[in-house]
Amino acid sequence: RRKTTPPYTPPFCICHSVRAWGYGGIISEVADMGVKFYGNNSPAGQISHGQVPGICATGLCLVHMKSVDCPGWALYEALLAGCPVVTGRLLNSRMLAYGLLEHNETCLEFGIPATLEYGRGDPDLPQCLYDIQAALNQLNNPAENKRIGENGKRRLNEIMWRADRDGDS
Repeated sequence: RRKTTPPYTPPFCICHSVRAWGYGGIISEVADMGVKFYGNNSPAGQISHGQVPGICATGLCLVHMKSVDCPGWALYEALLAGCPVVTGRLLNSRMLAYGLLEHNETCLEFGIPATLEYGRGDPDLPQCLYDIQAALNQLNNPAENKRIGENGKRRLNEIMWRADRDGDS
């Protein structure tokens, strides 16, 4: 069950080799903001899958430090727990995830989106740092934390396939 009042445990990121996903140049600065990075070759090291629900239940938020990929289990685990997520605009725009990840409704975003101009180019790391700190500040407000987390959970449940609504797989 998601904790809806402070104190929260630190914000977190669950990502193997977190420095290899596009934001490697700012991982140390984001860690200095209090974000714990879990995973193989990530600063806080590996955790067992059994620890993830507890971290999602109490953590301030998931800060998803990937600029490319599909949503993946770390995002799904956080969203299904009602834990707010902070995601990069590069990731959201590259995977066209706006049906799920809508800034200031179901998530908070950082950085710049992928466009024809930027493509896989410079992610504007100073802007990412500014936006991540602003998101952490916003999510320290319990009402905002609950609103973003519950909106994300509701949206994921709305768009996930369900046999009772969508028929057989």
